[in-house]
Order: sequence, then C-alpha cells, then structure tokens
Amino acid sequence: MEAAAAHGAGRFVMVSTDKAVRPTNVMGATKRICELLMQAHHGQNSTIMMCVRFGNVIGSSGSVVPLFQEQIAYGGPVTVTDPDVTRYFMTTPEACQLILQAGALGEGREIFILKMGTPVKIAQMARDLISLSGKEPGKDIEIVYTGLRPGEKLYEELITEGEGIVQTSHKKIMVLRPDGNWNGHGDREAFRSWLMKGIGELQEAAMRHDGPGIRTKLRELVPEYQPGGTLGRRAEDGGRGTEDRGRGTEDRGRRTEDRGRRAEDRGRRTGDRRQRTEDRRQRTEGRRQRTEGRRQRTEDRESEDVSADYTD
Repeated sequence: MEAAAAHGAGRFVMVSTDKAVRPTNVMGATKRICELLMQAHHGQNSTIMMCVRFGNVIGSSGSVVPLFQEQIAYGGPVTVTDPDVTRYFMTTPEACQLILQAGALGEGREIFILKMGTPVKIAQMARDLISLSGKEPGKDIEIVYTGLRPGEKLYEELITEGEGIVQTSHKKIMVLRPDGNWNGHGDREAFRSWLMKGIGELQEAAMRHDGPGIRTKLRELVPEYQPGGTLGRRAEDGGRGTEDRGRGTEDRGRRTEDRGRRAEDRGRRTGDRRQRTEDRRQRTEGRRQRTEGRRQRTEDRESEDVSADYTD
C-alpha cells in the first residue's frame, strides 16, 4: 500500500478472503488487519484504495478440487474434514472480474464482495467428483472424515458485524461500507494511530517468537477473532465428536488397507491361476505335438512297407 501511494498509483485493490470475517485462525485475523490498513491508508494521498473479499476459487492451488481429483486418481480415500462443512466457491473468471470491477467502481475504503449464491457442501462435492470419475462413492472409493482442524470453520461468512451492505451498479457485486466512526476512534488519524501502534507491537511479539503474545495482540486489533474456535454447531475445541471421528477414520483406514491387501492377494491368486492354466495349455500342446509326431512317423513307416511290397 505504501509503495502504491509513493509511486502515485491511481487505484489500489487489495485481495482479501472470507476468512477475514469473524476469523478463527491467524491467517484470517491478519487478513482482517490488512482490510483495516487499507482503510487507514486511504485518503493520505491521491491513491484510491479498496478491497475485495474472495471465497474459494475453483481449481486454484489452494482449492480442494485438485486435491480430491488426485486422491481419486490414486484410488482413494478422499478426505473431508466434516460431513457438514460448507464453502462458497467462485470461478477464476468471476474472481478476475471482481477485481477489475472493484477497481472501476471503488471510491475509497470499500470492501467489495461477490454474490456467491448458496454455499456448497464439501462432502457432496467429493461424492459428485467420485461419481464423475466413473466410481461409486463408499464402494469403489471411500470418503474419510478427518475432523475440523483447530481454527477451521464449519462454514464461511462474507460479512462481519457492523458492516452495511449496499448494492452497486453491478448486479452480482455488493459493497460493504463501514460507518463513519472509524471503528470507534472518531476520525481517520486517531484510527490510524491506534492501528499502527498495535501493528508495531504485533511485529515486536513476532520478532520474539511469542505465540501467545501474537494471539493476544491480534484479539486486541480484531475483537471478533476467536483463536482455535469454529462456527456453527461445533464447539470451540474443533467440534464435538472429533476424537470419535478420528477413531472412526482410523478404523475405516485400516479396513481400506485390509481390502487393499485382500484385493492384492486375489490379484496374485488370479495371476497364479492364469499361469497354471497357461502351463497346462502348453503341456497339452506339447502332448498333442508329440502325438502328431508319432502318428506321422507311423504313417511314414506304413508307406515305406507298402512301397517295399510293390518292389518285391
């Protein structure tokens, strides 16, 4: 942001994430701080700054789709954290258009989001991808539930508390405009001073490798940050029943390995049977050839005897 302003960029578009909304992990909390930084920097010079919040981009390096496809190609299992986990998805063209439209529509300090429709159940996506590969979920390829990781949400949100939604001239893009109170600090300078002081203290904690201090400072800067928590019907420890799901996952994994070993044994036995059948065929062919040779020699002797009789 400082470099864009220093070089006189006309517009600056920051790419954020839906994980910045009520964050439960450090990545989401730091993205939310970046959004606040964008708002603090806007107005210091002629650079117009705005932000876009993305959901998951299908087919990107961080998307589950390539991971599922790879797991399916290897014969499974396909791993999903929770049967009820959902995510918003957008296509790469939609993501690019959102950035370009935000750059064109932005007047400063806005956070743009895309109307993303209904969130997708990840477990259903896994089943659909297995079916599209010509396999049957649960039979040809197992789906294994590994449990929500610390800081992982059951579902994502696009709007945080206190943000008002305003429709833009683009039918698929909404804008979130913060109130004029600058997060309770009254004006931009007071807000910027508070934010930069907090970021400086956060940097000092990071230099000391002070994990608890980092999380404490993040909570001060982003009050809605819930470290290690999950949203939805799961408790903050990563979800009720995670350990049971983990044990069930291990059991399913062992059963999958057992089925794999049995399949290998059947394959070896089938190969052995094919080899024995081929050996028998070759022995039968050898006997047939020897019988044919004896028959031919018998016919040759009989022919010689007839010739001798006529000669006598």
